[in-house]
Amino acid sequence: MDSTPPRKVSPSHTPEARAAYNRRYRARFTDEEWRARRKAEYERNKATYVASQRKFYYENVDLMLTRRANYRERNRDRLRDEARRYYREHPTEYAAWRDARRARIMSVPGSYTPQEYYELLVRYDFRCAYCGRRTTLVGDHRIPLARVELNPTNYISNILPACVPCNGKKHTKTEEEFRAMR
Repeated sequence: MDSTPPRKVSPSHTPEARAAYNRRYRARFTDEEWRARRKAEYERNKATYVASQRKFYYENVDLMLTRRANYRERNRDRLRDEARRYYREHPTEYAAWRDARRARIMSVPGSYTPQEYYELLVRYDFRCAYCGRRTTLVGDHRIPLARVELNPTNYISNILPACVPCNGKKHTKTEEEFRAMR
C-alpha cells in the first residue's frame, strides 16, 4: 500500500486564484480583440472542439434531449415566428423541404434541391403548369404520392408547379387523368 502523503495544492492553483487570473488576462484585450482570439483558437482546434462536443453529447444524450425540449418549450412562440418568417422569405426551400419530408414519411424514393425546384419554376415562367396563371405556386407530383400502386417518386422529374386551386382539383389524379378531365 502506498503511504505517500497527499499533494498540497499551491495557492495559485485554487479555483478562485485561476478565476482571478483569467479575469486579469481577459481585461488586457478589447471585446473585439478577444472575440478574434477566441475565433482563431477555435479554427486552429476545430476538430478537437467538435470531437469533444460530440463525445459529451453522446455520453449525455438524455440530458441534451431534455435541454432541447426545455428550450423549445420556453421559446415556442419565438421559434414558430422565426420559422414562419423563414418560410415566407424562402418559399422554394420550404417547398423542397416539405415535399421531401412528406415523401420520407410515405417511404417514397427521391428528393430534389431548392435549386432544382427554382429552375423548374423558371422553366415554367413562374406559371401554373395546368392553367398558366401566374400566382402562388406549389410543387405538384405528376404521379401523386398517394397512388402507391403507380410507384411515385419525389424526384424533380415528377414535380410540376401548380397553383393552389389546380393542385386541389387534381387531388390524387395523375397528370394525364387531370388534363383529360379539363
